[in-house]
Amino acid sequence: MRHRNSDRVAPALQDAKNLVRRIRARSGFLTFSETIDATTDAPVPLRYFSARDFGPPVAGRRIADVGCWTGTFLRLLAPEHPMTMAGIDVVGPWLAVAQRLNPKATFVPIDSIEKIPQNLNHAYDTVYFLETLEHLPRDLEHAAAKSLKDLLSPDGVLILSVPVAGLAALLDPAWYLVGHRHYRRRRLIDILQTANLTIEECAYSGSVWESLDFILFDVYKHLLRRPYLSPKFLSARLSTRLSCRRRVDSTGIWIRARCP
Repeated sequence: MRHRNSDRVAPALQDAKNLVRRIRARSGFLTFSETIDATTDAPVPLRYFSARDFGPPVAGRRIADVGCWTGTFLRLLAPEHPMTMAGIDVVGPWLAVAQRLNPKATFVPIDSIEKIPQNLNHAYDTVYFLETLEHLPRDLEHAAAKSLKDLLSPDGVLILSVPVAGLAALLDPAWYLVGHRHYRRRRLIDILQTANLTIEECAYSGSVWESLDFILFDVYKHLLRRPYLSPKFLSARLSTRLSCRRRVDSTGIWIRARCP
């Protein structure tokens, strides 16, 4: 009887693992909402202001946003008139929205981060990779770093941000539901240095208030199916400033790296 039960349990466990794998692989489709993600009325996430200020001046530079989603970050940069702007992301309806909202930018659909077209090698002076690495399968992290490095022109700059390991992981619903990773500084540096990128600066962002704001955003978007606007008591406590020191409740880690 014990053997017969185990014969039944093993396939069931494998089916469950396969289901989780499919959910993670299709997480973009599962989280995309035409009525929420395609609107121009939604506030710009604070991390985009942090990214703009953490990177070099954008005027006159060729810029790529890898993992661009609906192009909100490129819309933030557009008034400063970069020479060239491109968004790169996996194939999905979000790219059609991004193109509609950014008619002067170029958007490149890809199947996977390690399959970025070679004609884009060395094409950009600044590459942004914001809150995207944690969505990738673990075995693609080093390949992602190499692809980002290949996009950069000589002396080009990479701006990367990811959730930071620590207390913030316990307050992140995506950590429980789809396995989004949270990184330590040393781990990120190892990944980028393996790709022959030179680390220039590390910084930290966020607070427990930002964690609460993100939880409310998820509740509104995925449960209530409504746009979310931070309440006044929260928005007054949120900040775009980055710190060179990590706090107990820091939510994000930022790295600026340069291509030799």
